[in-house]
Amino acid sequence: MACAAPSYPLRAKACAITTSRDTLHFADLVFNPDNDHRPDVLITDQGSYSDIVFAIVTLLGFDYRPVLADLPDAKLWRINRGADYAALDRAARGTIDLDRIARHWPDILRVICSIYTRTVAAHEVIRMLQRDGRATQLGEAFAAYGRIFRTLHVLTFVDDPAYRRETKAMRNLNEGRHDLATAHLPRPPRRAAPRLPRRAGEPTRRPRPRAQLRHPVEHRLPGPGPH
Repeated sequence: MACAAPSYPLRAKACAITTSRDTLHFADLVFNPDNDHRPDVLITDQGSYSDIVFAIVTLLGFDYRPVLADLPDAKLWRINRGADYAALDRAARGTIDLDRIARHWPDILRVICSIYTRTVAAHEVIRMLQRDGRATQLGEAFAAYGRIFRTLHVLTFVDDPAYRRETKAMRNLNEGRHDLATAHLPRPPRRAAPRLPRRAGEPTRRPRPRAQLRHPVEHRLPGPGPH
């Protein structure tokens, strides 16, 4: 997980870069009592991300901007099933159940407050919201809430050039600093693999033959001399 929190001059925002699978682990790191820096924008790499993660990260106060993969095929979500969205009508093929969110809203807030107070770790919430590989009723409510902000993120990314430029600039700035550190900071030394002791009766290992030359070397033999 690569993360940084520089000051971004355009809107004075702090940004962090992380992988999609490490997003909630990064949230745990941010809410550590010993951490004095908290980014405003959280950008992930191009990978899969769930609606539940989108809801948790947004409710924790982050501006969550995952890199969009397969944007032309992105599924958008609507609240009004009968509304006509013109060119976006086919893309908005999902419907958000607001009643489900309202029924579980007190429990949703209770979970988020538990993360704030570090009663529970953010990455453990995913396990709590799933059972046998499927989301629980509370998990479905989290996912429904996350689809609202996921749809807003897609629409803003497509429609707002300034939003795209800002997101790309933040990503390039952090990746550039990460590449600079990788190129100039010393790498940790590699540890040699431990050698197992030879068992009694086990034959001694034969030395490896020397590597053969890739290109054969030609040697000219002396021609027949005068008789």
